[in-house]
Amino acid sequence: MQRKMAREIAMQIIFQMEIQKDFSIEKLNELIGVNIPEKDKQEKYVNNIVSNLIEHKENVDEVIKLNLKSWKFDRIAKVDLSILRTAIVEILYDENIPNLVAVNEAVEMGKKFSTEESGSFINGILGNVLKSDR
Repeated sequence: MQRKMAREIAMQIIFQMEIQKDFSIEKLNELIGVNIPEKDKQEKYVNNIVSNLIEHKENVDEVIKLNLKSWKFDRIAKVDLSILRTAIVEILYDENIPNLVAVNEAVEMGKKFSTEESGSFINGILGNVLKSDR
């Protein structure tokens, strides 16, 4: 499995956790078993992204809220929210991933899993995050 696929699986696990309202390590372990049936070297990467979200969810969501322009947090589509959370975890908590890679991959996931407009929406929020991070 490539890093891109691992990132997509991490986003899908975050989405499932959001739908089930269960951001626990137990749920993560269950969903990794379902989404990555065979041991894979990228499993650690998926685990890292989702574990960081579980640990820092309040901060990640606050970063999203602070960077929304004329939009309410609870109106964000669950898929878009999952993509944003994935990217922000990479930006804030993974020094091995360049910020622009995290943004570009998030935009592509938005186009693939949500709508064409989601790519622009995600890009705008993450652009604000990068500007405010400086």
